[in-house]
Amino acid sequence: MNNIQNYSDVRFRYVAVGNDVNPNKGNSEYVSSLLPAMRNLHSAVTAAGLGNQIKVLTAIYGGLLGVSFLPSDGAFNDNAREFIEPIIRFLAENNSPMLVNIYTYFAYANANGNSNLPYALFTASGTIVKYNGRQYFNLFDIILDDIYAALASLGGENVEIVVSESGWPSAGDDAATTRNA
Repeated sequence: MNNIQNYSDVRFRYVAVGNDVNPNKGNSEYVSSLLPAMRNLHSAVTAAGLGNQIKVLTAIYGGLLGVSFLPSDGAFNDNAREFIEPIIRFLAENNSPMLVNIYTYFAYANANGNSNLPYALFTASGTIVKYNGRQYFNLFDIILDDIYAALASLGGENVEIVVSESGWPSAGDDAATTRNA
């Protein structure tokens, strides 16, 4: 806590623990440590009298969704659900937001030609998807809506989402160009 308390002129609002911890990828060894680390840090922040000022949170990878074909229909994949559900409860209990890294490129690339590029790049004109009375103008909005739905399905209907990363690669694939980035 010294690294926070020694800077009294700085207003810290959040402390993020981990980034893109994913039970399906190479950093899966951190899965079992993430929530205990968040709880430990939350206890330290609270003990320092900063619990109302500083929220402890984590950043997740938007690709943890297993269902994301239709807006408002998102669900975490089975492997991620077991990992993410207690984290969502922790965030909800502590009124902390969830940081989410949303990359439309990966959703576009994983769609195997079932997504149009302008929709992924925010350059499509007009409504691209209409579903359940809602209109979507780009892939980013659908992914964000799906993550809100996935959070709500696990008790996180009041957990706010803060987009912590986004972007587009500039090389490595036909759609990964400097112009598109």
